[in-house]
Order: sequence, then structure tokens, then C-alpha cells
Amino acid sequence: FRYSVIRLTVSSLSPAPGDNGKTIRLRLQVRRVHEDAGLFLGSKLLILRMLHEPAWNYDLDFQYQATGPLGEVLDSDTILDDDLAASKVDTIIEQVSIESIDDDGQRALYKIIVADEKWTRHL
Repeated sequence: FRYSVIRLTVSSLSPAPGDNGKTIRLRLQVRRVHEDAGLFLGSKLLILRMLHEPAWNYDLDFQYQATGPLGEVLDSDTILDDDLAASKVDTIIEQVSIESIDDDGQRALYKIIVADEKWTRHL
């Protein structure tokens, strides 16, 4: 899994219709910056890993430091462990769909619905 070669930008963030006030619809524009990134997939785990990337940073001692609730729930070891990350993905991400892929296959627009707005605070 080479998510470091995928760049993401948040294109919109809005409440999902008919929700409990905490569910957020998120649109991500994802760009492949290297062909080793592979095809765009509608995988919740892939999206969770992309959302997690900006959810942490290193502190001055080069120790993991969360920048929001997502980074607190999933540390760098957990997010890289397929089984551990998969055990948490459904509590964070409710739905993933690919809305469009451009003609050359280099950009995709995803629609993601997260279970609670707190999972997007770091964005």
C-alpha cells in the first residue's frame, strides 16, 4: 500500500442529509503522483489511511503526536496494521464511493460519509 504517493485535498465538507447532526459528507479530490499508487479503489481502509495522514505529526522529540481525534484513536502502528485498522474503520467511515475518475486516470473524486464530524476536525 503506497498511500504516500497519493495527494489529497478536501474539496467540500457538509452535513449529510437526514443525519443526526454529526455525520459529515466529505468530498476528496485525490491525485496520483506516481504510477506505483495503483488504481483508485473504493476501499474504506484506503480512505481511512488517507484521512489519517494529516491527523498526526512528530513532536520536537520525533514522537507521534495526534493533531485531532482521528490521530488519537489510530496511532501510526495501528493504521499500518491491516487487521487493527480494519477493526476500527466501520466506526469511523460509514460510506465510500468514487464519484468520478478523469479520462487519464490520474484524478478521482471520492464521496465519503464519516460517522462523526470529529473524524474530520484535523482537516
